[in-house]
Amino acid sequence: MYFLIKEDCFCELNVSDNIISLFDFKGPIEQEEVNIIKKIKRIIKRYKKLDEEFLINEFNTGSEYKIVKVPFENAS
Repeated sequence: MYFLIKEDCFCELNVSDNIISLFDFKGPIEQEEVNIIKKIKRIIKRYKKLDEEFLINEFNTGSEYKIVKVPFENAS
């Protein structure tokens, strides 16, 4: 499970083969959601073979948002 965090705003993030979803997005306006999805899509397109850790590091670099991985067993 992943969370997208910015100060007091957060949401659950899901990235699968062709879908990027932000669940329960708190705070920012809709355009910020679109920009986040665009950034993730650009990273995925730029790097054909990337793992989760690389995607997280690449997204977090220079971003006001941070993707944080939460181990599934501690997610609830």
